[in-house]
Amino acid sequence: LTAGWYLNNCICADHCGNNKDFGENVTKCYENDVKALYNLGFDSLKLDGCGTQRDLTVWADCMNATGKPIMIENCHWGTTVPNDTWCPFNFYRTSKDVRASYGSVMFNLGTVTQWALQGLSKPGCWAYPDMLEVGCQHGPGGASDPGLS
Repeated sequence: LTAGWYLNNCICADHCGNNKDFGENVTKCYENDVKALYNLGFDSLKLDGCGTQRDLTVWADCMNATGKPIMIENCHWGTTVPNDTWCPFNFYRTSKDVRASYGSVMFNLGTVTQWALQGLSKPGCWAYPDMLEVGCQHGPGGASDPGLS
């Protein structure tokens, strides 16, 4: 069994980090979070873009220093994306949060195309859209709608 953890999320406020995608100079919180992930045996990590620890290079460097392969998901909603020489994550989200509508699903699906055409969605660095809504309270049927898309 492999298990992942969700960090830098939109619910729990971080208290350190420069809140920028690059140029972090205080890495203590990153290092301690990764140490906990390693000690607890997690195999993957989803990094959202809401918190203040947003430097993906620092995250990757800290995880690689453990010597244990840990899969990294970049969930910065398409704002922190790879280039020809930089992709410190295993896969990255190209879209905003999906909503329970056909239009939202199709819009998000279309956001992957530009990265595939540039050769920036490939083994080790896959682009993906946010696509699944389950148990969502904002579905087309109102509060009782399970919101499946």
